[in-house]
Amino acid sequence: MSTGINIGKSIKILDEGSQITPDVSQIDFTGSGITATAVGNNVTVNVTGASGVWGISNASGVYTYYATLTLAMAAAASGQVIELFSDVTESGLVSVTLKDGVIIQGNGHTYTYSGNTGNVFTTPAGNGTYTFVNINIKRANTATSTGVIFYGGSGFATNAIFKFVATTVTYTTTTGNAYFTGNDTLTYMVIDGINAIGNTANYMFGTSGEYVYNIKNSIIENTGSGGCVASFNYAGGCYYENCYIKTNSGTGIFLNYASDVIRNCTGISSTGVAFAGQSGASAYDCFAFSNTNKAFSGLVAYNCTGQTTTGNAFYQSNGYNCTGKSTTGYTVRPFFSMSKFYNSSFYSSGSITVYDVDYGASFYNCSIITDYNNAAGHGVSIGPSSGNPAFVNNYIQVANTSANCIKSTPASFTGVVTNTVFKGATTPINANVTLSAVTINTTYNNITI
Repeated sequence: MSTGINIGKSIKILDEGSQITPDVSQIDFTGSGITATAVGNNVTVNVTGASGVWGISNASGVYTYYATLTLAMAAAASGQVIELFSDVTESGLVSVTLKDGVIIQGNGHTYTYSGNTGNVFTTPAGNGTYTFVNINIKRANTATSTGVIFYGGSGFATNAIFKFVATTVTYTTTTGNAYFTGNDTLTYMVIDGINAIGNTANYMFGTSGEYVYNIKNSIIENTGSGGCVASFNYAGGCYYENCYIKTNSGTGIFLNYASDVIRNCTGISSTGVAFAGQSGASAYDCFAFSNTNKAFSGLVAYNCTGQTTTGNAFYQSNGYNCTGKSTTGYTVRPFFSMSKFYNSSFYSSGSITVYDVDYGASFYNCSIITDYNNAAGHGVSIGPSSGNPAFVNNYIQVANTSANCIKSTPASFTGVVTNTVFKGATTPINANVTLSAVTINTTYNNITI
């Protein structure tokens, strides 16, 4: 005889410690990532971990993973962080549409886009803030590209703010241009903290239409033949602050309107122009160096320092409280305009310090020193000008006694010279300079020492 004893027990079902039901009659395992197998009365449930190199964590720190940045961005909400957990290369035509307030955290990894066409990131219509943290963004093309890295899409409204923290953006191409930004109807873009390196034959960042830039706290270097930033917008108001700009033969920053400003920036160029502008655009508290070209060109400079080896420290510019130095080039060259400098100091160790053959320049409370020990090492050598050049309260020194402190080249000019100290020249003011009611060492207090 056999006896069967059945004892009923309740079975609790829990999820991460939280009870779902106190008693269950049936369990059904569903989902493509879940499998269950039985060996006798023992059941094993296999849950495949979520896959993907992009992750978004919830409030409890539990991550949901995504295979692509596009999928992660679609799932993200403003205020959330999308994290990258390994290097990624996009080989197809993929453009990620960013979301306002979503942060991309790279954890030191590299996101590479290798397509020859398309835009890497696109901004939607409306205002937005887009943040990249600790990520390397690379675009490497093998042919001429028709896309940019950051694109203001159709219908873009007023403000797009891009913030970069410990982030490097690199664009290299074997042919064509490497453009970092572009727009359709974009009107205003703020770029904060980017470290950008490109090799384009054009400008890396260029404006057009009503496109206005505000670039700050950034490092921008063009290793190609082009420039870094150009403000070719129609409205003006472009602003560059606390930036380091470096080029080979291109222009570091070009300003187009009087309301365009460079402030507290450093510009370095080998054979190109460091900082250039027109229409009264200005530079404040900047340092610029060009080896064989111009440090400052066409700008109104305030508290700026320009240096060059064989080029011009200040070309077609005006200056207040500035310092200029040239090794074998002209430190100041007014060319095409009558420049005016106030409370400034200029020095050349191997050439004329101030030189121009067609236009004049005026100097007030300035120091002009030529350390070029040659009969042609004049302090100032300028040509005729309708502006009646003035030299007031200056100190002008030459190294060679046969040189002039002030000389007219090639013809004579008429100007005012008063309260100026001359040193080193036997003839401080050359005879081809016609003084307007000025007599050396007498009426207008000029002194030769």
